[in-house]
Amino acid sequence: MEKSIVVRISWVVYLRSLMMIVLLVGIIIVYLGFWDEIYSFLFGAFTNAPPFVPVLVIFIPLIGLAAGAIMVCWQLLLNHSVAVTIGPNGVAYRSGILPWKRRENYWRYDQIYQAKYLNRPEFWGWVFRFGDLIIIGREGSTREYRIAELHNPRRAQALISSRIRE
Repeated sequence: MEKSIVVRISWVVYLRSLMMIVLLVGIIIVYLGFWDEIYSFLFGAFTNAPPFVPVLVIFIPLIGLAAGAIMVCWQLLLNHSVAVTIGPNGVAYRSGILPWKRRENYWRYDQIYQAKYLNRPEFWGWVFRFGDLIIIGREGSTREYRIAELHNPRRAQALISSRIRE
């Protein structure tokens, strides 16, 4: 019995998300570090405004940055949920966290016309071995299923293609 191989999202995608979190946290720290200067500047600018206006002007960017950090963390969770399982009978694709947003596809090898891969972006995808896996089905009209930013899609494509030929 042949064992199944699981292909996941590339580490480059996780690194990109982590760099975004570090950038957002750095902006929050710098913003809070200059809190007194910003508040005194805004308080001078809003001398006739109600007292909550300077506070709103200060907290709105912080809320935006915190929302950005939460969205990047959510993207990390979504990336971790992606799995392509290449088994002896077919290829399974699973992604999603919330039950109503989960996506599961399964293709038997006789349903797959061709598997291709695409390094993305071309040079960096080649250097770090990440890109898209493209599965072309045999249903009525040929349809492409693109699974983005996988680690080593070339190996997955070669394995699927060899099992299609069997």
